[in-house]
Amino acid sequence: RQLIFDNPSGFIVPVDGTVSDVDGYVRLSSSPSVLPSFRPSSVPSNAPSNIPSTPPSFRPSSVPSAVPTPCPACPAQTINVTDITLPDDKCSVDYDDIPLTVVAHYKELDCMKFEIDQVWVEPMSERMFIHFDDIDTGLDRCEKREYAAFYDTVGPLCARCVNGYATVEIFLLDSIFLSPTDTATIPPLCNPPGDADGYTCVTTFQMECGCR
Repeated sequence: RQLIFDNPSGFIVPVDGTVSDVDGYVRLSSSPSVLPSFRPSSVPSNAPSNIPSTPPSFRPSSVPSAVPTPCPACPAQTINVTDITLPDDKCSVDYDDIPLTVVAHYKELDCMKFEIDQVWVEPMSERMFIHFDDIDTGLDRCEKREYAAFYDTVGPLCARCVNGYATVEIFLLDSIFLSPTDTATIPPLCNPPGDADGYTCVTTFQMECGCR
């Protein structure tokens, strides 16, 4: 059955049926059109489309992420830190708690991020040198602090892991609080002052690059 409306202008077009125009009349078919309309509907759809408008990309991005995301291999508090100082090099002044704090173990970079507290000499040490294998350059590095107060923190620094371990040496040079038995040799890389009076000692720590 067809519905016929008087439509002299011929501009009224239904949105849900096909149209035939004969003698100024618009006739609506009771069956939907087989072919889709070439003009967009002026009325928005009541339901979202089940088909995405743009297909996902199947190729990886050629540009890396702007921010690297190195994840710690294991919690810092589970990393072994050992004092491996040779007996003849030990400082005449000792420490109560290990002054090296592991901040993180970066597995992707293969390095240990750490901090050092000056806990040997109170109220301050004249000079402190921290010697380690630097992850950024792959070479030895020496971090120098003058008049480091008691419990001053140096770092964070990042020591490269070699054969599963990262090694850090802390040298002290002081003319008041160290003794004549403190005779360690400070590496030339640390550029110790040649005219400085005082005694030198070293404490060596080894960090295991992995969890306990």
